[in-house]
Amino acid sequence: MRKKYLDPKHPDLATRYNNIGLLYLDQGNRSLSLDYFTQAVSIYELLAQAYEALGIYAEAREYRAQAEACLSFQL
Repeated sequence: MRKKYLDPKHPDLATRYNNIGLLYLDQGNRSLSLDYFTQAVSIYELLAQAYEALGIYAEAREYRAQAEACLSFQL
């Protein structure tokens, strides 16, 4: 993973965490999938808050939607 090259809150990392969570979920490992989904949600929520603070509401809504999608996989 590009973790050492990207900022820990980079949206690409959130996408990768979500994808890894999906893989673990598909394999039946709900515990590990939850760990990765949680990391993805954390990044997406932080980005949404940052864009809201800047008044860029379309981007904020997009990141909130991505966070919600991650949460829906946890059910």
